[in-house]
Parts: sequence; C-alpha cells; structure tokens
Amino acid sequence: MPLRALALTLTLCLSTAGPALAQSTPPAAPRVTTAFGTLPYADTYDVKIGLKAPTFAGIYVNGPQLIIQVTDDRPASRAAVLKALLEHRGPDLKAQGIDTEHPRFEVVRYSALQLAQAKYAARGIRGWNSIGAGNKQNRVTVSLSLPEYLEPAKAHLTARGIPLGIVVFSVPKPEALPPHTTWNVPHRTALQIPRRVAQGDLLPISFWFTFTGKQPLEFNAGLCSQLRWQVKDAGGKVVRPVPGNVACAEALFTARLNPGQSLNLTRPDPAGPGVYWDLRDPLGNALPPGKYTLQAAFGQGDQVLRPADVGFTILPAAPDGGVEQVVKAFWFGNYLGAPERTPRFLTRNGVQLLELAVPDLRAQRAIEREAREKGLSLARVRFIRLPQPQVPPVGRAPQATLRVSDLVGGEQRQSHFDLKLNREAATRLIPVAQSCEFITAVLNPAGELVDWSRQTRFTRMRGGEEACPRGDTLHLGLNGFWNGRLTDGQLAPAGRYQVRAGLRVTRRDGRVEWLSAPAAWLEVR
Repeated sequence: MPLRALALTLTLCLSTAGPALAQSTPPAAPRVTTAFGTLPYADTYDVKIGLKAPTFAGIYVNGPQLIIQVTDDRPASRAAVLKALLEHRGPDLKAQGIDTEHPRFEVVRYSALQLAQAKYAARGIRGWNSIGAGNKQNRVTVSLSLPEYLEPAKAHLTARGIPLGIVVFSVPKPEALPPHTTWNVPHRTALQIPRRVAQGDLLPISFWFTFTGKQPLEFNAGLCSQLRWQVKDAGGKVVRPVPGNVACAEALFTARLNPGQSLNLTRPDPAGPGVYWDLRDPLGNALPPGKYTLQAAFGQGDQVLRPADVGFTILPAAPDGGVEQVVKAFWFGNYLGAPERTPRFLTRNGVQLLELAVPDLRAQRAIEREAREKGLSLARVRFIRLPQPQVPPVGRAPQATLRVSDLVGGEQRQSHFDLKLNREAATRLIPVAQSCEFITAVLNPAGELVDWSRQTRFTRMRGGEEACPRGDTLHLGLNGFWNGRLTDGQLAPAGRYQVRAGLRVTRRDGRVEWLSAPAAWLEVR
C-alpha cells in the first residue's frame, strides 16, 4: 500500500530534513563471521547468496554479459557461488533476459558479507546523506552532509572492526553563506521558526518566498544544493555550519507563481517532509539552553535569496523528553520489515507531536512493541487509523485484465500488479466520471484483507494530474505491488492469496460503477 512508498520516500529525503535526523537505532540484526569478525550485517539481495557461498561478492551486467564478483577464483568457489546465485536470483535474472549460462567471473577484495557488515556499521554514522554499496566498485559509499562528520565517521567504523578501505566517503566542500540577496525579481522573503523550542524537540524551518511582480514567474524550487543555513550562538560562534542540505531528489521541482503568491522553499512539495533541525552540533551534542540565531540563503550566483536572520531561544528539556527520539525512530527509522505507517509532524497548543497514520491495529501494536523494546516514550505520538477502501468486486475480462507477477526476491521480495482497462469500457464510463480510485487488495486464504493500496490522482503524459485516467493514459497500466508482508512488517504466512484490482468510478450523478478485473492468485511460499 502507499504507506511503504511514502516511508521510503521520507527515508530518501533525509538531507531535506537535516542529516542529524537520519540516525536512529535499528532493530537487533543477525550476525555473521568474516575476516572482520562476528558482526551484524545489513540484509541485502546479496547476503542470502553470501551465506551459502561466502566467497560471493556481487554481480553486475555489462551489455549482455553477466559478471559475477568473487573473492576466490578457484573452480570449487566458482561452482558454489554460481549454484547459490541461481537458487536465489536465477528466475529473477532470467526474467530480465540476462544470460546466466555463460557468466564471467571477476576477483575483488571484499565479499558480499563484508560489504553488508560495513553497510550496517555505516548506519550508525552521524550526518550521512546516503549509504550505498555499488557492486561494480566493490565498496560501500557513504555521503556525508558536513565535513565535520568525516573523522568521527572513520572512528565509528574503526571501533566496530570495519577497515576504512572498504568505505568511500563523499564529503561536501565547506562554503560560506551568501552575504546578501542577488536576485533582482520583485519579491519578499522571510524565515519562519518557533521563537522558543525545548531541548529534545525539533526546530522546523520555513523559508517563505513571495513573488510581488506583475507577470507569472517560473523558477526551480528544488533543494539541489540551493538551500543553505547555519546557526550561531549568542556569542556569534557557528554551532551548526554550512553546508547542510547538499543532496536531493533526481527530479527538479519547477514552481510557477502568480503575482502575490507565496511558496515555502523548504517544502515546495506539500507532500514532502520539510526541513527540521535537532538542536545538536555536528558531533551530536545537544546545545545548551540559550539564545541562538538562524541564518539561511537559497539559490546561487545571481539568483540568491537571503532573508533577514531570525533569533530563537532553546529552553531546558520538557519532562517527557521531547519528540526528537520518536521522530528518528518512526519517521526516519525505516527498515526492511518495519510496521507500515504514514508519519506527519505537527504542533498543537505549542506541543510538538508525531502523528502516525496506520492501516490497522496490527501495525499500531507492532509500533508500540518496538517502542517498548527501544525504551521510547510514546507520549508525543498520536495514532490515527486509515479507513480501508472497498475491496474491488471480481470483474469480467471485458472490463479490465490483471497481471500479477510471482513473489520473488527473498526477504526483499515483491509482486507487481498491472491492471489494464478495457479501452471501450473506459471511454464509455470515464467521460461521465467526477472522480476515480484505483484500488488493489490482497486477501489471505481466509478471505481477510491483509494489504491494500489506493490512488486518487492520475498523471497525464503531457504533465499535470487529473481525477481519472483519460485519453493519452488509458493505454497504460495502473500499477501496484505487494512485498509479501503483513502490515506489522512480518512475512505473510505461506498460502494462496487472492489479488483484486479495479477502478472505482464515481459518476457526476453520484452513482458508483467499477471497472475491475477477474481475481488473480498469488502463491506465498
């Protein structure tokens, strides 16, 4: 359901929310013994193969050629690696048209298990923007958000038995905050923050841009290296330096503003998480109570926006400890097998809260259990229950067809759903529609709803969104997926599951009709 996608999106947007928020304590991980020692490891596609064939390091494709990386090139090692690879990923590779009969072997330094150990250890580094493990490079890559994080990061890995040679760090260059505005378009800017915030809470930052010209304005409002900010204490010392937000999504965000219209540049997309600071210095130390000043700039070159500085006061911690730890755990603490939830940060009557929208009681109970295990208070957490959609009726082929792929990929398995509407039926019904909902549902062998997704906006080929799929998008499939897990993050029990999918169409006269497909079946093993 969409909760998983949103949780992933938020995890990938850690740079937007401030690197300090990226750090959280993951659940206890299994351990494996390598030359590094008996250490915990991050679960990946390659780990399952490595546990059966320890000399396996990874794979990549060069044109039609499959390259298998190993740390031992002897025939027995090759045979064991190839056998394990085909057992775990053979069907997946063949489905992608990759030739597994004539692979080429490449000797590298580090095994998949060692890479997984390094990747797990890297998650404890403060201030990372992204952590990857490119197989072709045979290294773990760690992007840091501040130069000040580099030496502590190295010390962190060394203390956990990880040699520094297995990690490649990417560190931004230090730079000064632009001193003044250089963009000459008519505008107003202002920083908006709470003027008083307690230790253990967060400082949400809004950077408002109001266009005051006479003609509409289009500009790139994405955060790609454009938003920079720093914090100074009462004595003028920088306690949170520039740069802070140096990574962003691949796509640009272009905004079109009419005269008098405003846009929050720290959250140009309202569905995004925004920008928050955890009131800590680069080493993770909580700043003492006192007066501080926020300074920020947006843009580069001759398009810099520099609003007036804003002062604020850090107060002693509240008795309940604040919202920081639960935000780290349940907003940014996403991991494989995490309970499903949609997080939202909010403030009510001056109290910061984390709202978690959950699909059912099973997911809520799993979050409550995780909080107890981590010793976290849920005093600042508010749960809300998402309404379940209507399960699509079993349709007929003249309305739509549904294709469901096998559930493959081990722990990270996924099954993809593809609903194709019958064009004749769709062009008859959709023109009289007021709104549409694309709904998928997964039912267990007892007929109970265990997963669902709902989509209410549909992208057009020429850009923009509409309430129903129309014209140039009717030939495209409506897509969903299921990761073979229940809403509490646990793997679904083995059995035969039913998949339903359909487009729920609400006509302008209020009547509801369905374009739904015959049910499909999915084996969970």
